[in-house]
Amino acid sequence: MINLNHADLVVAGGGLSGSRVVIHVLNRLLEAGKETGEKPIEIVMIDRFGEFGRGIPYGKQSPSGFLLIEPAAQSTPKEFRDWLSLHYKELVHEGVHHEDRLLQAWIFRYKEQLESGQVDELYVPRKLFGFYVERLLRQTVQLAEERNLAKVGFVTGEVTDVEPEDSGFTIRLADDSSFHSRAFVLATGCIPRSNSFGLSVDEGYIHDLYEDAYAGLEQAVAKRAKAFDRKLDILIAGSNASAIEAIYFLSNRSELLSAVRSINVVSSSGYLPGGVFEGEENEALTSGGQRPSAREYIEIAARFVVEGLVTATQAKITHIDSKADGRLYIETDGHEGKIELTADILVNCTGAGRVNRTDSPLISNLRARENHFKMNASLRGFQLRSNSYELEGADNGFVIGPLLNQDALETHVESILAVYRVAEELGNVLYQRLSETPMASKR
Repeated sequence: MINLNHADLVVAGGGLSGSRVVIHVLNRLLEAGKETGEKPIEIVMIDRFGEFGRGIPYGKQSPSGFLLIEPAAQSTPKEFRDWLSLHYKELVHEGVHHEDRLLQAWIFRYKEQLESGQVDELYVPRKLFGFYVERLLRQTVQLAEERNLAKVGFVTGEVTDVEPEDSGFTIRLADDSSFHSRAFVLATGCIPRSNSFGLSVDEGYIHDLYEDAYAGLEQAVAKRAKAFDRKLDILIAGSNASAIEAIYFLSNRSELLSAVRSINVVSSSGYLPGGVFEGEENEALTSGGQRPSAREYIEIAARFVVEGLVTATQAKITHIDSKADGRLYIETDGHEGKIELTADILVNCTGAGRVNRTDSPLISNLRARENHFKMNASLRGFQLRSNSYELEGADNGFVIGPLLNQDALETHVESILAVYRVAEELGNVLYQRLSETPMASKR
């Protein structure tokens, strides 16, 4: 049994980034073997939802029909594509018995490509990739533990604070538990945005679609359509990938879509990923300069634009208020002045928060420890050492994932292939540090 009080390495965040780091450290241990008398390295992974290997994008927080935003060859490693074809029959079995009909439909729609291994151009359901990473993590952990090279503990809980100390770090969780580690990796994903307007789902405001796996949106549509006894006007704030996914989600649930009268996408760009509002559908599917999105997403959004269901407003939201009539009143600044909008439901898809503007207890507490966790210039992460993933103010404290976003590094590592690259580099560093007694920072 692993001693959670004194681990060698703690990874906060069990999603793709954190899992790939652990997998690579374990692979290095497996390659090197073990000297007689060496103790196994103890690693603890902590995840708020217990989605080890999957995280929010590839786990239960995202509906199973959601897709990778680029074709498999552009967005996934070859070993995953090979695995996808090799395990075709198993995937069919999973699809037949899976509760999500979108995943079932995808597997059967592309049966021939899966059988023949022609998967490079497919937009793959994200949960299939999550299933692959989760299985790989568990298999690698099992192999390392069988050879007594490592002990890995999985903790479901929310990290709320990290205290750097001379001998390492004390990690505190929301349930008041705590433990010590020699090294620490912050892999908690995007910074949660701040709910600056103080609104709730009961008022028709969906602050975070993934917090409850879209249940809030489903419940809000059903409840408010019944209360108003009419079809609803939905406003989507922001035009990042989650905005077009929200439209895709509604389109595949007839009971929800039938309750919608209009969808207005309000953003500073006036577009959805893929440039849907640039013109005809074909142009939308090929236009440059926009964030990528899965072909199925764009086709549906483009059709809704032609049908008049989806419209766009180029403006910045400045205030949202809930009035006595139950509707939301939105004030915006557009190119031609102020615009007042109304909606029955507002879905916030404006992207991640900032270090200095978030409701996250962890990020807020880390920011308060400014000697160790210094905000970078972009306010999207913390200051790191030159050409490194190590915190400038904390020896053996590392960062991976969206928190790496800053001007000084080649990052923006939300993409799967970028995560693989960074995790391998960081995994090599951690393997070297964990092999040293005592651990020493390499400035």
